[in-house]
Amino acid sequence: MRTLDEIYSGMSETLFYDMCSLDFSFFSERVLGLECPEYQITWMNIVHKYRYVLLEAFRGSGKTLILGCVYPLWLSRFRKGSHILYSASSFKQATKILDETKEMIDNNEFLLKLKGENPKFWNEGHAKCTNGSEFFCRAYTNKIKGVHVNYAFIDEVQDVPMNDVFDNGVMPTVNNKNGHMVCVGVSDSPGDMVENLKARRNFKSLSLPVLLGPGVSAWPERYPLSKIDEIRNSSTADSWNTQYLLKYSLGGEHDVFPLRWINNCYSSESRFSELLFENGIGLIGLDFAMSESAGGDFDCFEVIEKYGGKVYLRHGERHKGLSVDAKKDRIRYLFKLYKPLMMYADISGVGNSIVSDLRNEGYPIMGVSFDAKNRYSMLVNLQTLMMPNKSGSSLLVLPLNKNDADSYAFVMKLTEELIGFKEKKSDATGVKLFSSTAAHDDTVAALCLACSGAVQIQEFVNTICFG
Repeated sequence: MRTLDEIYSGMSETLFYDMCSLDFSFFSERVLGLECPEYQITWMNIVHKYRYVLLEAFRGSGKTLILGCVYPLWLSRFRKGSHILYSASSFKQATKILDETKEMIDNNEFLLKLKGENPKFWNEGHAKCTNGSEFFCRAYTNKIKGVHVNYAFIDEVQDVPMNDVFDNGVMPTVNNKNGHMVCVGVSDSPGDMVENLKARRNFKSLSLPVLLGPGVSAWPERYPLSKIDEIRNSSTADSWNTQYLLKYSLGGEHDVFPLRWINNCYSSESRFSELLFENGIGLIGLDFAMSESAGGDFDCFEVIEKYGGKVYLRHGERHKGLSVDAKKDRIRYLFKLYKPLMMYADISGVGNSIVSDLRNEGYPIMGVSFDAKNRYSMLVNLQTLMMPNKSGSSLLVLPLNKNDADSYAFVMKLTEELIGFKEKKSDATGVKLFSSTAAHDDTVAALCLACSGAVQIQEFVNTICFG
């Protein structure tokens, strides 16, 4: 137990209280007995100033301790009535942060006043303080709705499963009270939530690798170069790059879509838009989820424009849990908006009935089988569009404009799924196969469907002109 005598060290209670309320460094050192490196105090000052903060920091940097425990304790003690949320990939993980915070309270005579002698609400996932401050725990799912707080600490934000959970569930938790939110994590794949938040203008992004430069430790007292070398030598290359240098590993010799090809398709000047060329041809690719349940996979609809030998991605969207009627309504809307020459839909699962119904309504839609043979053929076609030609350019153009959060997030997800495709040989036949190692491949499938139409159109034009 850290006693009041240790904490006050002869200072008057009034002066001590005033000092703590104004100085995070003083609070951390005198109340908690922590010797914080300068960057941790900077973190607290930034989180206090900015409403939305994204923090990437090396493993062991103290990000959860400082922003998940110390700063919330300061808030709860000196900003009476503060409501604080811990959110993580699971409820259990969120409660671990609260448990650590409770332990700091239980072992500190200055903070113990927050708990009181007989707390009524001091249990797993919830702690109500004597001054009206309150702590809550939630997993980051849509069930987080209904919680309104002054401060939200979102742990391992890269694991948030999809954008709509974050935007419709997590983000609104601080709206009602004009609260602050800090998201911590390290990006481990293109298109994850860390990459998504980096592209958002309202988020203040911070990054701290363990090495600030050659031979320069971010925290030399805790991580001298000898310890850093020890960690590097005992870690896998992926773990070292991701967890300590904040650089995820990408690419390999068996990639179907090498990262350099993908990078070559990016256009920082493009964004999602309507069809831009007077004689451009619009096409839509439609990949359907196999299940309508919230735990199923995704519907993905993508719009491309074929013009001048190039293919431009103009729009992409993913949905989970759409009913068949909702899928058809969305397709009708996209058709009205983009007026494509043709729509290409996967006919597996519910696709066949959707194609039949829309065709009967007069929509130009073609069903495409996504069996192994066609799948391989369409992936090869996509390779052709992405592979740099002799002049170094690619025929496929992907918008990657950080000022357009929607297109940036979608293309990052597409990048993640493209990188997930690997080439291997069948053990039984020795035939070359392409298989996805990513969690999903819906963005690639929809793009393949749309681009298969682009190739057919090219072949048709060539027949007219030169046949």
